[in-house]
Amino acid sequence: MIRLIDIYKTYDNGTKALKGINLRIDDGEFAFLVGPSGSGKSTIIKLLTAEVAPTDGRLMVNGYNLNTIRPR
Repeated sequence: MIRLIDIYKTYDNGTKALKGINLRIDDGEFAFLVGPSGSGKSTIIKLLTAEVAPTDGRLMVNGYNLNTIRPR
């Protein structure tokens, strides 16, 4: 299961990419991210792959809080 709980992401240059996003994808479900340019699709993928960390909120994948995982 993937859960984004009240996720905010502001980049170092001040760009606010995500503002209070909530998303739940249960095991076995398929989800598509669609939207116009600049709507935060790539930022969500970067959060899920731990390429970037959220500014605020909780990001859970299979019960693990990705906010607490340290980069190598």
